[in-house]
Amino acid sequence: MPGTDISVLYSPESRVADQSKEKNQLYHLLYDDFGFSINHPNSKQLLVGINSPELTKPKDRKRCSKLLESVFTSAWPNGKKNVNLLREYIIRGKFPLILRTQFWKQCLGIHQKSFFQCSVDYEKLCSTEIPLDHVNQLHKDMERTLRPHICFVDRYGEGQKKLFRLIKAYVAYEPKIGYCQGMSTIGAILLTVLDNEIDTFYAFVCLFKNYMMEDLYASKDGVLIGIENAFLVWDKLFEHFFPKLKKTLDDIPIPTNFYLTQWFLEIFFGRIPYWACIRLWDMFILDGLSMVYSFTLSIMALNEPELVTITSMESFNDYKEKPVFALNPEKVLQAAITKYKLTPSKIFSITGHQITDHRQNVKIWTDNFFYLF
Repeated sequence: MPGTDISVLYSPESRVADQSKEKNQLYHLLYDDFGFSINHPNSKQLLVGINSPELTKPKDRKRCSKLLESVFTSAWPNGKKNVNLLREYIIRGKFPLILRTQFWKQCLGIHQKSFFQCSVDYEKLCSTEIPLDHVNQLHKDMERTLRPHICFVDRYGEGQKKLFRLIKAYVAYEPKIGYCQGMSTIGAILLTVLDNEIDTFYAFVCLFKNYMMEDLYASKDGVLIGIENAFLVWDKLFEHFFPKLKKTLDDIPIPTNFYLTQWFLEIFFGRIPYWACIRLWDMFILDGLSMVYSFTLSIMALNEPELVTITSMESFNDYKEKPVFALNPEKVLQAAITKYKLTPSKIFSITGHQITDHRQNVKIWTDNFFYLF
């Protein structure tokens, strides 16, 4: 089927979605706090459709609003105390859901985009042809990307149309990166929080440009090669913090790519309960890729008593698929911002590998990506 024939299924004018709405009526009956259908058959597998232990109170919204204002108006690192307080609110589930859109936009440098003109033409990118193999793979991934979510439960519904277009636009914008499986999950999570299609495209570009996602997804001949650098960094961190546990896994052997690939490419989506995953995403967007390393260290630390006793790859598989199933996810997150908190400079001192300063990069990127009318 020609790529244009597939793409037209996701055009704003397409009415194909109407055919699936009656079939999906049951899934629309009951949703969790984040918009995931509790009745969807994939919810349990993806660890979604579970109401989170959010503890927000009316006063939390006021406090967090003031924190956000302080964090993003104070010159870094003058707002360090408030940033630490913001992390605590996020980790303990006291950060109001209603503020997440504003928070992500500010972190990603797109909160004032209405006052600026973008240097790229989104509609033109959407209509630009991209390689047919990318179109076909993206089309297949739409079938399984965050399907229990209210935005994506209807095949060819508005949510899937937006997601397909913005990913296709990114591939046209960055042809050297192209499309890889996992990108649709990144785009879908952004879209559930930001809702607006163009805002989500901007956010997607920002993540890939400034948070080292481009490096993770770099590929050659369909094989991911960029993530190999992340494996090298992780191996050195792992050796530094947990030499005995690393030796245990190496002796079995359990290669790093066996578990780290999906953990990093989709930032733990589907591996930990979504209420914990979205808090990790908050921290990732605030602190960059170093937070994902911190969280991974926390997982290893809290699972270490059991992990040192495993003897085969099969016995490790449960930890790969559901790394916090026997833990309190909130404690794992807490350890990631305290005992195992990493910064780009600390990672460099331990591993000799440079982790991008995403805050500085976002500022430089924003100044070039947007300009005043």
